[in-house]
Amino acid sequence: MKAKPQKTIPPSPVQLRSSHFKEIEVNALEEGSLENPFSLTPRVETAPSVDHDRIWRIDLTVTIQSDPENPFAYNGKVRAIGIIEIHPDIDASQVAPFARVNGVTLLYGIIRELVHTLTARSEHGEWILPTLDFRDLATGE
Repeated sequence: MKAKPQKTIPPSPVQLRSSHFKEIEVNALEEGSLENPFSLTPRVETAPSVDHDRIWRIDLTVTIQSDPENPFAYNGKVRAIGIIEIHPDIDASQVAPFARVNGVTLLYGIIRELVHTLTARSEHGEWILPTLDFRDLATGE
C-alpha cells in the first residue's frame, strides 16, 4: 500500500496551557475484582480567568467507588487542575461551552492515563477508566 501525502492538521482552537494533579489516590482492594460493578463520579468546576475571558481554569475530580460487599478492584480519587486557552476565532458566545466541554475532556484524558499507568503496576492489573460524554457541560450543568 502506498502512503498518501499527509495534510497539514491545524492546531485545536482549545489549547491546554498547563495541568497538574492536586490529589492522587488509587487503591487496589484485596478482595476486589475487575468483574464487579463500580461507580464513577466526576466533580467539575470551571471558571474564566479574571484577566482574560478566553483563558479558563478547569478543576476535575474523579471518584471511583463500589459496593463494599462486592468490591471493584480499585477505588480512589484523582483531582487535576488545568488551564486552557480558547482561540480568538471562536465566537464569544461559544467560549464558555467550548471551554467547559473541551477543557474537562482534556483533563479527563490525563486522569485516565494516570489511573491506567498506576493500575498497570497494581495487584489486579491494568484498568482504563471508561470514556465519558461531557457534552451536557456545554449548558453549564
